[in-house]
Amino acid sequence: MKKRILSVILVAIFCIGLVSDAVYADVQTEYVVTGVDGVSKSSDRSDYSSDEVFANFRTLTAGNISPYNMFRSCSPYHDYHGRSKYASKLMEQNGIVDVINFWDNEDDFYDNISKKKYSYYFSLHESGTVHLLDTDIIMGDASFKSAIASGMKVLADNEGPYLVHCRAGKDRTGFFCALLEAFMGASRQEILDDYMLTYYNFFQYGDNIITQDDYDNIKSNTIDPIFREITGYSDVSSLSDNVLYTSAVSYLKSIGLNDTDLANIRKHMTVYRLKAPVIKTLKKKSKTSLTVKWRKDSDATGYQIRIKSKSSSKYYNVTSNKGKQVIKNLKSGTSYTVSVRAYNKTSSKTYYSEWGMAQKVKL
Repeated sequence: MKKRILSVILVAIFCIGLVSDAVYADVQTEYVVTGVDGVSKSSDRSDYSSDEVFANFRTLTAGNISPYNMFRSCSPYHDYHGRSKYASKLMEQNGIVDVINFWDNEDDFYDNISKKKYSYYFSLHESGTVHLLDTDIIMGDASFKSAIASGMKVLADNEGPYLVHCRAGKDRTGFFCALLEAFMGASRQEILDDYMLTYYNFFQYGDNIITQDDYDNIKSNTIDPIFREITGYSDVSSLSDNVLYTSAVSYLKSIGLNDTDLANIRKHMTVYRLKAPVIKTLKKKSKTSLTVKWRKDSDATGYQIRIKSKSSSKYYNVTSNKGKQVIKNLKSGTSYTVSVRAYNKTSSKTYYSEWGMAQKVKL
């Protein structure tokens, strides 16, 4: 590609509108950032099928990535089109520990977050597990590569579960996830499907439909430049799995990761995890007992319930997959915090999920 001066351009990608976000180009590559006038995101949760769709929140599973290790979403605290509180709740429900944030830096973070409204995210930041890696979307730029390298080091040096986000969770996050998926053996189609899911999550609701022409335009202006950046190929229409994998390895090493880093990322992305249970209802049953119900996981062979008061913590094992338990012999007038985690017990090892989001009840 010929060298060109960094510029901001507008690109028509939808037959009913124009791109509204900035588009950057540099001497190495071009990356189009897409948004659409006329088919805007709705800020009404009821327009969408689930909290996950609304918040663009999901676990990565492409290639050899095991579920519930790596998550992506829109910002969980910027109040992005009304979505942040849902992303925040979902990250807490899934027991996220390590966060890669491509939107903020340390100087701006405290101005942008409500400590009270987004207490879980704030607590992770204060414990040192939120990594603020603010960067512009210029793929060939050294600062962008440095941010991507730092994000990958988070995966290498920590055990997760992880969340990566920027503002919408589609551009910086999209590049990071595509690179990780390629490294983990994903096919071109798997990477494309995950990338495009963000656009379906945002723009396809009600009577709004992403047509084949829309799809092709988005693909050619967003994910294809990512494939070109990772592989160095100009024609990325039929990349093999091997080309994607070897190119991802080369790219990661070129930005500063070593063989130990890559081995650790591979190890952490293939950890077997169960989904953290979500408590459906928590109710007082009597003066000294409560009933807790949670969403069942078909992979679980049992659950642990943790009940905390100011003076003690108790654990209860549920050796079935019924999703309900009555806890007795508690103290009247006491407030309790309850959380649940799933486990899968095999002949040689017991695997645990993260503790699900806690809820409170007073007897």
